[in-house]
Amino acid sequence: LDHRAFLTPSMRPVLRIQADVLPGPYLVGNRMVTMNGSSMSWDAGKQAPLRGESSGTDATERPIFTVPNHHFSGDSVRDDWWMKINSVRWDRLVFFPPGTHRIGVSAQHLVQNQHRVWKAEFDTNARKEWLASGGVSRPDNADRKYLQLPTFWDEKLQTKALSMGRENREKTVAAILAEYYRRGYTLEVEFNARRPFHDFFLGESPAYCFWFATGAALALRANDVPARLVSGYLITERIGPGQWLVRERDAHSWVEGQGQHGFWDTTGPPGFA
Repeated sequence: LDHRAFLTPSMRPVLRIQADVLPGPYLVGNRMVTMNGSSMSWDAGKQAPLRGESSGTDATERPIFTVPNHHFSGDSVRDDWWMKINSVRWDRLVFFPPGTHRIGVSAQHLVQNQHRVWKAEFDTNARKEWLASGGVSRPDNADRKYLQLPTFWDEKLQTKALSMGRENREKTVAAILAEYYRRGYTLEVEFNARRPFHDFFLGESPAYCFWFATGAALALRANDVPARLVSGYLITERIGPGQWLVRERDAHSWVEGQGQHGFWDTTGPPGFA
């Protein structure tokens, strides 16, 4: 994922959603670990291939896949939500909310592709749709890879990041978010071509989701708060009672931070990242 991915928004529909209540505004595509400074891009790092394991069938005889704990939130309002998602563009990529534990889908396999996005091997003539549902979250183990900083990280960046730090993890997260709340939003950025992140991070210029999420993730890491960049979609367009439409223009990136007890959470409201 690089910063150019958000510069050509399109009205083309991608997903149609049905739910009693949205569990949140996000649909996760993948989670990023490593920041490449030379290309200003993120990737998921070297990880073992993942496969969702079928654990039975639902009322419509679709296989139910249990995916590795997709998100960890210690203060989730509810864990019994459900969401039916239909692919409007008829591809095999499967997006679902943070907190998803089970996917009901007419597919032989549920695997992650080379970009770490879940992909369903749909049965012949099966509708490209799936039912996501929540469950009880569990804390994650600490992992040093979520504290790694890019090679361009220097004393100026570290000094700026530490100036946002506070006496505990929760207050540090709040202070870092506040740094970006006050910045304006624009797709027309003109950062120094040689050192774009320095220009953004040390200055006060407006930007868009990739820059805000990247800045927040690296500032959190510099303050010893594990963080990762997430890409996917933001749900904003309601088209009827319990129905939403997601378009290509809703492509989005945000940041997740890990609390001291091991639970991950999205850091920031829809407009933040």
